[in-house]
This record gives sequence, C-alpha cells and structure tokens, in this order.
Amino acid sequence: MIGINAKQQHQQAKNLEGENNMNALQISELEELDLNPSDQEHHITALKERFNIRGLGCANWAFRKIAALRSKILENKSLADAEVLRIQEWLSVQTRYDEAAIALFEGLLVNYFQQERGKDSKFKLSTPYGKIQTHKGKKWHYEDDTLVKSLKSAGLTEYIRISESPAKDMIKRDKEAFTVVNGKLATTDGEIIDGAFISDTETISVKTE
Repeated sequence: MIGINAKQQHQQAKNLEGENNMNALQISELEELDLNPSDQEHHITALKERFNIRGLGCANWAFRKIAALRSKILENKSLADAEVLRIQEWLSVQTRYDEAAIALFEGLLVNYFQQERGKDSKFKLSTPYGKIQTHKGKKWHYEDDTLVKSLKSAGLTEYIRISESPAKDMIKRDKEAFTVVNGKLATTDGEIIDGAFISDTETISVKTE
C-alpha cells in the first residue's frame, strides 16, 4: 500500500475540516522525513541511523521537525475527530430507523400473538428465528389515603412513611406480615387492609434466536 505524503494529508484535512494547522514550512519539514512508509517501525530505525545532532544548527533543525510533527498530530486528530463525528451521526440516524422498525415488527408480532391467544389460550408462537415469551406476575395497585388509614387502624404504623404515605416496597416484601387474599391485601392474621389490591399481569416479550 502506498502512503500519502505530508502535503496530501494536509490537503485532506483542509478540505474536510476547513482548518490549516500546518504552515508551508512545516509541510516542507515533514516531506524531508518521508513519514508515511509501509513499514513505519523500520523507518524510524532508519531515521535514527540517518540523523545525528552535531551542533546548534542541527539542534534547531530537530526542534523544527518536532514542532512540525506536533502540528501534524493535531491536524490528524482534527481529521480523525471529524470522521468519528460523521460516523457517529450516521450511526445515530441508522440506529433510530432500525429501532423504529424493530418496534414496528414487535408490535405486529404481539398483536398477532394476542389475537391467536384470544382464540386459543394455550397458543404459542415460536419459529427458528424467534419466539414470543410471556411472563405472568402480579401488579400492585394502591389507594394511598385509604391504605394509610387502614394500616393505622390495624396498628401497622411501621409500614407508613413519615410523609403519611404507605411504605409500598416494605408491604410488598414482608411476607410475614402480609398476604394476598382474593386479590386483596390482608395481614397474616386475616385482617383485610383496604387501599391496595393485586391483579394478575402478563408481560409479552419478543426474543430472537
């Protein structure tokens, strides 16, 4: 593969970024080094053998090369950043479209599944490329004011937050204090706690193979 020289790199950066980090002298400095060989590691070794500092003039020459190389690094970074931004913007557009298309097809599959499930409660949808999964659970519904009053009446104030709102997460987790009876919240002693009821739920998800 033939590499491009420093002047060509500079022109590419200028065209893409509208920026000119390197001046003509710096471009000339880098052309002298020919820094785009196919074997960069071997080329650096060759430069070590080729150049040596023998006086103030040589030192000044080396400083100029360093300044030009640092400018080249900045210019390459600017060029790379522009390309990264362009790729990220392209990816964002493509991803939004693809995700919208996925949501469309998932919706179509769920609608079909629900229609068939209405005809046959045991209907399952599975193909070599994916399947519909269902997960049954329970959804808790609360009437906060009623629940707080009922908890107070039952002497269960530890399940009421200071802000006078029921500690729903505690109520839901504490199986020793509460149970569910016919969709209603009750204590383990059998006392019905008003303000909360529990309904069966089913989550439908689309899984590809």
